[in-house]
Amino acid sequence: MLSKLSKLIKFFTSEDDNEFSCPFTDKVVKYGKELEWNSIEAHSETHITAGFSLEEDRTQVVHIFHTGEIAEQPLIQISSPVASLKEIGDKMDKDFMNELLTLNAGAPNYKWAIETIGEDEDYLIASSDQLLNTMDLGEFATAVYAVASAADKMESRFGLDNY
Repeated sequence: MLSKLSKLIKFFTSEDDNEFSCPFTDKVVKYGKELEWNSIEAHSETHITAGFSLEEDRTQVVHIFHTGEIAEQPLIQISSPVASLKEIGDKMDKDFMNELLTLNAGAPNYKWAIETIGEDEDYLIASSDQLLNTMDLGEFATAVYAVASAADKMESRFGLDNY
């Protein structure tokens, strides 16, 4: 679901129009503006990214995708990469994988997963799935910040700040 970004397609400010206007992008861009995000980029009618400054001069990128439908309701995935498995491969042992499973069981707003980015590279990501039509501003903000924070903390654990 995640794609490597070769160029920025659109940067939204309060003066810009949403060139990928559809219910998904309209709602996410509206919420981003209400939350006063200064970096939100639409890449298509199904993919938006937002960048955040976090503690100690750290940053994190969050991807927001329209992934399909469940019970005839639009489903979105909010996700943030931690690192490629190539970067952290030696740390991906049985104990770490069991830790991720334990974290998944206790985290109400996000989950850990391994996802292929591009065509051949696997990444550890934090993600959250939400129903677009029933998601209010507070639910959206909580999911985005939970995913960004969890991914950044895990990334920091590996001594990285790539995203």
